[in-house]
Amino acid sequence: MSPLIPASALFRFRIPCLAISKQSSSFDETRLSDRFRLPAFSELDGIKPFADVRMGWTKTTLVWQVTVKGKQKPLWCREGRAEESDGLHIWLDTRDTKNVQRATQFCHRFAFLPGGRGTLRTDPVAAQIWMAQARAHPQTVEKESWQIAANVQPSGYQLTASIELSALTGFESLENSRLGFFYEVIDAEHGRQTLSLSPDLYRFAEDPSLWVTLELVDKSRASAK
Repeated sequence: MSPLIPASALFRFRIPCLAISKQSSSFDETRLSDRFRLPAFSELDGIKPFADVRMGWTKTTLVWQVTVKGKQKPLWCREGRAEESDGLHIWLDTRDTKNVQRATQFCHRFAFLPGGRGTLRTDPVAAQIWMAQARAHPQTVEKESWQIAANVQPSGYQLTASIELSALTGFESLENSRLGFFYEVIDAEHGRQTLSLSPDLYRFAEDPSLWVTLELVDKSRASAK
């Protein structure tokens, strides 16, 4: 018998995001170690994650890396339908507001897709998505503020993406190191993996009060190979 309230909905989570003290000279070669792995609190509800999601930060950027393995079917990625495409979907609130249920101009949604662009739809995509029912929208992120790279194989993919902190509406300085945060990995074959709440029960895509608090932590022992 399923509980009336999922276990992942009973807590307010605060998670650390470690600083990247050493970067590869080539963005394509960036590798975040196990220290940067983000949790999947949906495991509290008995949902086994299929994606390895990692995140780090530098003085100028936020960096994500996602790895999906065990695929037997091709990716489903469309640049024009980024909101529902396979890939990593990110929500950020630069003010970490927990008392509003509609997105403000400080709330952002991004989609990072391992494919979907170009004649063969094999080029990766970074997209900004406007949030439904928002009170206001953030500034448009210019293409110069993104970086994205993907290695796609028949059995899965690894995707690395970054965005400049200066491109985020409302981000003032690293001294205010808390962000509202949520992620979802969409996969047409494996399903949907979220940071915590089920997409079938909660409207986290529109409601920033449901996101967790992300703390940018500077630990010199954290590194990216």
